[in-house]
Parts: sequence; C-alpha cells; structure tokens
Amino acid sequence: MKKLKMKNEKFKKPSQNAKLFAFLIFNFTLANFLFAQNDLQKISDGGFVEKWMISNEFPAEIDAGMWENFNRFNIENLPQKDWLAPFAKPQVGKQLAVAGGSKNPQEKPKSVDSNGNPLPEIGAASTTKIFPDAINLIWTEVIEKDAIIAFQLFHDKKPIGTSYAFATITAANEQVKFIETDGFLGSIVLNGEKIYDGYSLTLKKVAVAKFKKGENILLVRATGISGDYWRKDGGWSATIRLWNDKKSAENSASYKSINQTGSIFYLEGFHVDPVYLQDQRGYSKVTLSNMNQYVASLKADKNYGVFVSEIDYLKPYLDTHPEDREFLRLAVKEGRVGTGGAYNQFNENTIGGESIIRNILYGQEMHKAML
Repeated sequence: MKKLKMKNEKFKKPSQNAKLFAFLIFNFTLANFLFAQNDLQKISDGGFVEKWMISNEFPAEIDAGMWENFNRFNIENLPQKDWLAPFAKPQVGKQLAVAGGSKNPQEKPKSVDSNGNPLPEIGAASTTKIFPDAINLIWTEVIEKDAIIAFQLFHDKKPIGTSYAFATITAANEQVKFIETDGFLGSIVLNGEKIYDGYSLTLKKVAVAKFKKGENILLVRATGISGDYWRKDGGWSATIRLWNDKKSAENSASYKSINQTGSIFYLEGFHVDPVYLQDQRGYSKVTLSNMNQYVASLKADKNYGVFVSEIDYLKPYLDTHPEDREFLRLAVKEGRVGTGGAYNQFNENTIGGESIIRNILYGQEMHKAML
C-alpha cells in the first residue's frame, strides 16, 4: 500500500498574526451577537432590563407651543416621525440608510375639532419642523444600573431631542409581563407592536408586554422638549420596570405618599396673565367670575379660606364690586383671606432686579390700601 506524500508548504501552521486576526473577528462577531441580549428569566419581579443599545440623537419635532396646545388645551396631535424606518435591524456601531428603504414622510399636525373644523388659535404659536429622513444611525452599547434610561446623559446632557433604546430579550416560554413607566413622552414597541403610547391624552403608565418564546425585540423611543419644565431632565428619560402582575406595576407607578404624620392646609387661589393667550377683555371675564365665586363661598362658609394675591384681578373686582370691600377687609382680619406680597407673580428670568423690587413695594402698598 502506497503512502501519500504531502508537501509541507500546503499545510503550514497558521501564523500568530492569523490566529490573532481570527480571534478578533470571532470576538467582534460574538460581541455584536450577545450585546443587548437579556434573559427574561433573570429579570426579577420589579426588575429592569440591563443591556441596551442607545441610538444617536435625532431632532425633536415638538416645540414648546405645540406641547402647550397639546398638554393644556388638548387641541394638537404630536408628530411621531419614525427615524429608524430607513435602517436595517440595529447593530453596534454605525449604520447607513438602506437604499430604497422605508420612507417616513412627516405630516403637519392638524388643530381641528371632532368634526374636522379648524380651531381658533388659543395657544402659543407652534411651527412643525419638517425634517428629512436620517442618513446615518449609530448604536452605542449601554449597561444600565437601574430602571431609568436617562437619554439626556448620553447626548451631552441636552434636554431636547429624540433617541431610541433597543434590547433583545430571550424568553424560555410565552410570558406576560407588565411594564411600569413614568409616563414619559415616547413609545414602547415589543416585536413590532406598540404597547405604550406616551403621546396620548389618555396616558396609561402600565403597558402589557406579551413575550413570545425565544427572542423578543424591545424598542423604546423618548423625546425631550423644552416645554416640560416639571422634570429636571426636560422629560428626556424613560422608566422601564417589569412586573409579574398588573397590580404591582400600577402600585409602583402611582404617586407615593410620604410616611409622615401631620396636617396639610390647602388654600385656594389663582394666577392670571392679563394678556397672554387671550386679550385683557377675555381674561377679565374669567378673573371677575373667579372672584365672585370666592366671595360667595366666603359668605356661605365661615370656615372657607382663599388666597387673593394679585392686583391684576383684585383691583378690577373692587372697582366693579365696591360693596364687597368692607366684607373682604373683615375676612382679612379674621385670617380667612390671605393677600400677596407683590403686585403679581413676576418672572425673575425676564425682568431686572429693580423691576422686582418695585413690583414688591408697589404691590404691598396697594394691598394695604385696598384690604
């Protein structure tokens, strides 16, 4: 039996450089495959998703006027441009828009009533910015330490913008979880189905998440806007916490009461801008009506108290209702009516120091003279 002879040059051992290159390629592929992978069984009740990919920043289509119209007057629809439409499935690093991929034209919100008739302009002026589709998309790996995805921290601490968080969650079997949110402005999509809509006026903080067996795709979009002054981050964050039952999720999402004993005293009062979204005539009708109700309540209930703080509505009321001046003066002495320490609620950020001092001094003197 003849032995086959093989030339050594055809079967050289791989060089050290070749081994290193193969090692790097394997680990890079493994990192991309494993990154943002989460095991549903390892997320405790009330726990959070740890591994995410965070997208680069996109523009916020919503301006302060539009947010005010939506939030205060319920007259505008908020734009929801799908910035990810032109791109393939997320992966670590930079992605380019797919040629001939999905397009997502942006529509201007319509301020109409239920019958489709245009509404009068009662809110701050808003202009919808029309943006073209994005060309580049960059995903960055993130390991979260808690349930709050602080988007603004990934984008130079800006309070304005739009960004996405992407995660894959593997489930051993079909499971239903309940996602607690903080009511953030944005959306949650699980396996292509929107399960949370933060752009709705009938916002529900708890979303039902139906995980299928195997890999699940969880996508969170959040938008921060300049008009959300009640949150230090401008609203550009999202709380994502998973619970086994709906009641636990709702209890956790609800406002908490501090465990302290004591009394809270509530006193009615209101602020008015003589000219803002309406002219002075329109606001005078509202303020005089409010004062009429306050005085009527004071006369009907000796335990009722109210705070009358601004000359803007106090003087017009006393000018048109001089018969109530002595009654209000007596109510002040009895401690049932509190007065303001200034002419009105001044805006410290738009006026100078001298204007603030004059506002306080003149306001106090007028309050003393009238009441």
